[in-house]
Amino acid sequence: MLTTRGVPQLYYGTEVLMKNFKNPSDAEVRRDFPGGWPGDRENKFSASGRTAQENEAFNFTKKLAQYRKNCSALQTGKLTQYLPQDGVYVYFRHDETKSVMVILSQSDKVQTLSTRRFAENLRGFTQGKNVLDDILIPDIRQITVPAMSAMVVELGTK
Repeated sequence: MLTTRGVPQLYYGTEVLMKNFKNPSDAEVRRDFPGGWPGDRENKFSASGRTAQENEAFNFTKKLAQYRKNCSALQTGKLTQYLPQDGVYVYFRHDETKSVMVILSQSDKVQTLSTRRFAENLRGFTQGKNVLDDILIPDIRQITVPAMSAMVVELGTK
């Protein structure tokens, strides 16, 4: 949601994997966010109060939200999307100053993605950086896509 068009809306607690379900009353779907009040047994506001998995989700959400906050292409840029192939969906968010390639894989295996079919959106770009893990992709003609993964690649030149 943080890379698509429009204003993203995250329900509180999503960043620390909170989830509850109650049918039919939506008012009881989420409990109070843990922490911040005297007597709270848990404090999800601090890293020490979260599990390793909750911290991973929190850090992922924080990093991507901060990137969106500073990336004009994700805020107001145009969207160009391509039909999924082999369980991999690719779309671009772009404006006059930045271009971002988003790769979402539902595949259960690592794939080598040839980017030839995205030539229109890759014109002038030779490399990229996955903003989720800060790993440089020195040659974007082929991109190794891990199984069941998301990549947000800021495009650039050498």
